Amino acid sequence: HIWADTFDGTLDQVFDLQDQVTSGVVGVIAPKIEKAEIERAMRKPTGSLDAYDYYLHGLASVYQDTKEANDEALRLFGKAIELDRHFATAYGMSALCYVSRQWKNWMLEPQKEVSEAARLVNRAAELGRDDAMALSAAGMAAGLVVRDLDRAVVLLDRSLLLNPNLAISWVRSAW
Repeated sequence: HIWADTFDGTLDQVFDLQDQVTSGVVGVIAPKIEKAEIERAMRKPTGSLDAYDYYLHGLASVYQDTKEANDEALRLFGKAIELDRHFATAYGMSALCYVSRQWKNWMLEPQKEVSEAARLVNRAAELGRDDAMALSAAGMAAGLVVRDLDRAVVLLDRSLLLNPNLAISWVRSAW
């Protein structure tokens, strides 16, 4: 609720009233729209095209679903993070790689890898408070690798609140 002003007048003042209403509505709504646009711009995944390129190549590797491709995805997401330390989605997708590693028994040092997944989940959650994809990936890793189900629920619920149309968040939430 952002505007609830009243205007009184007679029918012969209808155009003056219309101008007053328009000015009142615009005066209240315009700053809120500007603020929303600033917040939207700040949620860009990254300002670095090179980091984004590494991220996209990492995604392509994830979908190959082999141990070698998973290793490559981790390397590529790591490069994206090196180029942009605030790239929340790259942290989230890195954490998600550990889900596959655990499910498919690809972990060589489980204790160390679970700790690394936890670190990545924490960074994705910290940096991606308004990034539905980062929170979704981090939530899945939090629940299935780190075994912090309460945290997983919070992250996945936040992801769905930010983007109720993000189908993968619904799937991960079901898990």
